[in-house]
Amino acid sequence: MLPVLDYDILDSTNLEARRLWENGRGPREGFYVAAGVQTAGRGRMGRKWVSPAGGLWFTLALPIPEDPRPFQGVSLVAGLAAAEGVDAAAGIRCSVKWPNDLLAGDRKFCGILCEMVLGPPGSVLLVGIGIDANFTASLLGGDLLHPATTLLEITGRETDLEDLLEKVGERLEAALERMRTSGLEPFLPPLRERLAYLGEKVEILLPGGEIRKGVFDGVDSQGRALLRRAQGLEAHLTGDLRPAY
Repeated sequence: MLPVLDYDILDSTNLEARRLWENGRGPREGFYVAAGVQTAGRGRMGRKWVSPAGGLWFTLALPIPEDPRPFQGVSLVAGLAAAEGVDAAAGIRCSVKWPNDLLAGDRKFCGILCEMVLGPPGSVLLVGIGIDANFTASLLGGDLLHPATTLLEITGRETDLEDLLEKVGERLEAALERMRTSGLEPFLPPLRERLAYLGEKVEILLPGGEIRKGVFDGVDSQGRALLRRAQGLEAHLTGDLRPAY
């Protein structure tokens, strides 16, 4: 694994990884930033990510070519790698919810935030992963888009966070190296086996607030969610997917 830079407390592991990269203080081959607590953890679209003690909060900073196209759909690949790592460390089978969450049953316990920083001093991919582990979901508050759980609640025991980081990190690095040369395409079959709500009625909340309903038909080679509607198949690059009750 690449070097891990550990902190007791940070505002955000993504922000610190970016600062280290841009200031030239992080290893140029890539590195991890991990924190025991985040005070300003972030999710997609600027949402707050609650990060108390007992969770695994980290970001991988990985140098990438100037052309970022091979990494289109990277949040799904990171989700697949994280799911496999969680399975190995915690002994559970979890699913990937498009575009960037992990679920156990119908409850979320992991979120992923991917960002690309292009240009001098070299382009870098930031993959932030937050795993709710050794605490109860009551610490996360009630203002959540999706019902939450934690590994402690799922398994009834504490998870070794160092082992969890190692198992997720090893799979994440291997997946991103393959993605560098092959893109998203080779990951589509194993990803399809883990997709939450596949073949079920769902709705996608689009960034502008519009809701589109249909049957979730998987993802394409660009990482877009495929929504089957009476009018045909639609592809959506961004949005929040949830069951249509």
